[in-house]
Amino acid sequence: VPVLSITKDDGGAEVQRGELITYVISFSNINPGGAPVTSVCITDTYPAEVLQPIGTGWQNCGIGCRYYTYTGELTQTARTVQFAARVTDTAPLGPFTNTVAIWGNNHAIPSSGSDQDTVVLRPNVAIAKDDGLSTVMPGDYITYTITYKNFDAVSYDLTLTETMPSALRYVGYGW
Repeated sequence: VPVLSITKDDGGAEVQRGELITYVISFSNINPGGAPVTSVCITDTYPAEVLQPIGTGWQNCGIGCRYYTYTGELTQTARTVQFAARVTDTAPLGPFTNTVAIWGNNHAIPSSGSDQDTVVLRPNVAIAKDDGLSTVMPGDYITYTITYKNFDAVSYDLTLTETMPSALRYVGYGW
């Protein structure tokens, strides 16, 4: 009896809202000694955390479901297919699982696999520091301007820490 195997992986463990994820699905017949498997159907049930996936050869099979059909003899040599899906802008923080399953002809034993990711927030911020000077003399007062920008629409609680070189002495205020 043919035994099907399937895995799904996006190569990562953490994703951000709005990020495009590429899933690679590998499938094979791990027991080709029985009747040949010449047709398989792969279904992907994608979670609410991702928008409808995009990939060549994939068809809709209902809300939250896509399928891919492979024809040709399936051997122990793994075949791969992939698709991309975007994490929704409103995906809740925390883990989600994306599951795939495979069925074949000639009484092949089906299989399933999944990939788990965790939606995290990674602030997209920039910081710069400048004193506007190119040279200074011992005893000169130096005023630094620190600018920062948050490129996200989300506010973050961030802490700014300044470590001064040992040659400087803090004489200001407001820090």
